[in-house]
Amino acid sequence: MLAFWWPLALILATQRISRPIVNLFVSRDLGGSPTATEAVAVLTATYPVGHMPYGWLTELRAVYPAFDKNNPSNKLGHMINKSHIKRFTFTCLAISVTMINAIAAYEILLLTLEGYAKLNKIDPT
Repeated sequence: MLAFWWPLALILATQRISRPIVNLFVSRDLGGSPTATEAVAVLTATYPVGHMPYGWLTELRAVYPAFDKNNPSNKLGHMINKSHIKRFTFTCLAISVTMINAIAAYEILLLTLEGYAKLNKIDPT
């Protein structure tokens, strides 16, 4: 079990540590201009959106202990077994893959429209 979770914990720690550093470099690279403020705001808004497709996986580690039958602090009237958790995991995976595909399709559409506008010398605004 530990062999599965330690890479996820390492990735999560790296992301949480590096995020303020990236924001600092972006804001300093742009010299404190209004563009720097806008760039940091965009990074701040896009980080949680980018985390949505896989964030559930790092939080899933708390599901089984919370619903374990052998856990004395479990006060549920009904028991949730491993098959319920497996179905929940599969559902989260399906939603995640769907979200990733939808985001990728949206980005491709935007790039296509931007390329079309450049080819036809259309102002995109």
